[in-house]
Amino acid sequence: VSVSSNAHYSVSKLDPSLARGKTRSLSGWSEYCHSKAAMAAMAMELAHRNQEVQSVAVHPGLVSTGLWRRIPQPFRALVTRRMVPSSIGALPLVRAATDPLLPSGCYLTPEGVRAPGRAVEDSAARALLWESSLRWVESYQ
Repeated sequence: VSVSSNAHYSVSKLDPSLARGKTRSLSGWSEYCHSKAAMAAMAMELAHRNQEVQSVAVHPGLVSTGLWRRIPQPFRALVTRRMVPSSIGALPLVRAATDPLLPSGCYLTPEGVRAPGRAVEDSAARALLWESSLRWVESYQ
């Protein structure tokens, strides 16, 4: 189970170079979107490369977690007031981990299975990200 986000839909192209290094933008939002696209892409690529495992990318919904801790009050309360608590946000993750009927490589949201963004569906870009990841962890093996 890989935790992604609907924020990945804003990514037009997977870029492995964005997976390493410092945050380049002021807010970090662009990097967040790319990281969530990479999570979904890696889940799909794992499903493609290994049919022996169940691999699912999950968008838990808008969840009030520590991610918002840097927003000062009272603005944080305004930003998070329509978000679900983490106990509710965990439900799609639990389903992904326990539902044997979910297709491997799918993208699951609280509303159900949904098609991922175009960047994630690009099989060549997914393969490049996979191979890049293998090189990055090579020295740790």
